[in-house]
Amino acid sequence: MTGKNPHSTVSSTALMVALCVASLASLGCRSERDGLEPEATGPGACAGTCHGEGSDPAPPTDLDGHSETGYPGVGAHQFHLRESSTHAAIACASCHVVPERTEDPGHADDARPADLVFGGLAVTGGRTPSYDPATRSCADTYCHNGPTTSTAQWPGEAVWINPRDSEAACGKSCHTTPPGGSHPVSDSCELCHAETAGPNMTIIDRSKHIDGQLQVSASGCAGCHGSDDNAAPPRDLAGGSSTSDVGVGAHQTHMAGGKFSRAVECSACHVVPASIDAPGHTDGDNVAEVIFSGVSVTGGVEPVWARATETCSSTYCHGTVAQGGRTVEPVWTKVDGLQNACGSCHGLPPPPPHVANLACERCHTETAGPGVTIANREMHINGTVDIPGGPCNQCHGDETSYAPPRDLAGNTDTASPGVGAHRRHLDAAQMTLALPFSCDTCHELPPISTTHMSGATDLVFSGRALGTVSGAPISHQSTPSYSTATRQCSDVYCHGGWTEASNPSGGSASEPVWNQVDGSQVSCGGCHGFPPPPPHPASTNCQNCHPAVVNDQLQFVDLSKHVNGQVDFN
Repeated sequence: MTGKNPHSTVSSTALMVALCVASLASLGCRSERDGLEPEATGPGACAGTCHGEGSDPAPPTDLDGHSETGYPGVGAHQFHLRESSTHAAIACASCHVVPERTEDPGHADDARPADLVFGGLAVTGGRTPSYDPATRSCADTYCHNGPTTSTAQWPGEAVWINPRDSEAACGKSCHTTPPGGSHPVSDSCELCHAETAGPNMTIIDRSKHIDGQLQVSASGCAGCHGSDDNAAPPRDLAGGSSTSDVGVGAHQTHMAGGKFSRAVECSACHVVPASIDAPGHTDGDNVAEVIFSGVSVTGGVEPVWARATETCSSTYCHGTVAQGGRTVEPVWTKVDGLQNACGSCHGLPPPPPHVANLACERCHTETAGPGVTIANREMHINGTVDIPGGPCNQCHGDETSYAPPRDLAGNTDTASPGVGAHRRHLDAAQMTLALPFSCDTCHELPPISTTHMSGATDLVFSGRALGTVSGAPISHQSTPSYSTATRQCSDVYCHGGWTEASNPSGGSASEPVWNQVDGSQVSCGGCHGFPPPPPHPASTNCQNCHPAVVNDQLQFVDLSKHVNGQVDFN
């Protein structure tokens, strides 16, 4: 056997096998314990063998031994797989298929670079990520492009070989600060994301940031708009604080109320959501829909908000044209106090059927104070006209009588038709020919009246004005009326406007002028002749037939028997 040494051949073969096993073992591909049996892949298997180092499987080092981030095999691997102050470690499976074993198909059996197969966090929210090897950038990943509901452009594609520290890139990489779209314009992240964020744009729980979920735990509406005082702007969703901004406007004027009004509920103009994510609340247009309800639609009015002119109209709170207010279509962004002054929402006083009287406190005793003031703002602009009732002299008359003076316009002169001869009829001290009349002789009273407080003085005659008394031996035919033009009463029994058997009463003042209060119209002979015409006897000795009424001096001995609707002979 020349030219060959069998021992040397065996030794060479054994050496080659040993070198191969050692080489594979050093790459983490094979186990030293069981010959050439495959070993399950894991961090311990991947790291420090083909890529990564120590216990970290992500490059550096890459498959070519590079460690600089400018190489695509290195890039931002470490920025993803190492947790930072802003996020937890990103799993390899977000960008690659992680094999169960080293020799699994598709792992190490094809040419480099490593295949990118996005999954997990990268595709959250329906994203369809892609990687462009030419620009070495990722696009449309959840991690770098925000939620799919955004209506604004989020930061652009992430360049793989130009990584930035995540804390330094806050607001520049994955979403703006604050985010665009329907997100409120606020950088106080902790107000709404209290589980995740801390003050000054810090992250207090990195496991809940960039984790595929949006943790929202705002403590009340003021987390997105408003302030510690209340939930209404300022601040508005755009970060505005000027009342000239439509998102701010008169919010605080309504929420705080004022000397004339109670605070108005948010629900009067907006649908208040049960939760932040309630349908229609943060719907992406960054415009708060105005949907009227509650006090604003009281009385069946149909309010209208015109964003183009920034005006409200036809609201209960600001009145309507028919109520006589000066500013019934207020401009939302005009907050100078002129649109909510007394008289802005309704006339001062309101037009008929309201009475023409500025002493509001006389009828609205619980709401109004003297001098056109509001004593209890909780009862003003509350959807109810509060008139608790009470003595008639709240509106007319005074402490001694319900009858004017004072009339509904505050007049006290008898020349005013609202005053006239009221007291001459109702005041016992001024009645010399009969007992005082009751108010319902000329007016229907509540609750019978359906026109009380209508703004018009309706005369509905009854009782002694008609001259009819049940069982009276003589019937007087009277059909009373009143002329507002001449201010005269006609055909009233009390003033002799009657006939008996077609014979008139013969009075000299049977059509008295209401506001002529000089005594001339109530003299003896003013209401009936002295003596009355036939068939009455032609005698002025009244006491002969009516001794229970007058004496021989023609003085009344019992006023209850004169002008009482019947003729008393005894």
